[in-house]
Amino acid sequence: RYRDELTLIEHTVDATPDNARARMRLAVQLIRRTDTTAAREHAEAAREIRRQWGAPLAVLATLDDLEGRPEAALAKFRQAMELDPQDGEVASLFVQFLLKYGHTEPARMVYAAHSQARGQPDPSVPVP
Repeated sequence: RYRDELTLIEHTVDATPDNARARMRLAVQLIRRTDTTAAREHAEAAREIRRQWGAPLAVLATLDDLEGRPEAALAKFRQAMELDPQDGEVASLFVQFLLKYGHTEPARMVYAAHSQARGQPDPSVPVP
């Protein structure tokens, strides 16, 4: 019935529009397909549904960076880490962002803060 992951996630969002996790997965899939407008819409919806979850904010930061606003992205990444330092997706996206701009030491600090918050390193977060 479902041709690919995107179709499955779209059906899930249609069936459960208040599902923040499904909206986040859809936003990530849309970014991969370069549909940043729709990705932003779903990430913002996920953020409205779960205000204390940092991942939607990190995806919005990624979108800001993709759209040429790295300063806005940095502010959102910092806020996402404050909200949810244990979230591997938040830390991973933030570390990748920092490394993209050659900021190795701040990336190490994000990695360390995330590892400390979790009590151990998360294998999904790149080691700077």
